[in-house]
Amino acid sequence: MGFSEFPASWHREELSAALSEDDGAHWSRPVVIARLKGGHLSYPQMFERRPGEIWMIPGFASRKWFNEDPVPFAVRFAEQDLRQLSTRAG
Repeated sequence: MGFSEFPASWHREELSAALSEDDGAHWSRPVVIARLKGGHLSYPQMFERRPGEIWMIPGFASRKWFNEDPVPFAVRFAEQDLRQLSTRAG
């Protein structure tokens, strides 16, 4: 059985992100950044291309379970937007 401090779907149709201001000791509430209904998104890599511009690229993105019918998938979002959404989620 898995555990999550926050509700989670466990079906890998969603990718969420959270922010930390203290090297991971505390985290903001997670916000769903990407959703692929009926599909599979997992093992994301995130990087900050420019200050405040975050990219998330899943290792696997497919319309069906685990790499069947793969799709190109990348999400770009602003750190400021994530920060605002995470405060609203709480």
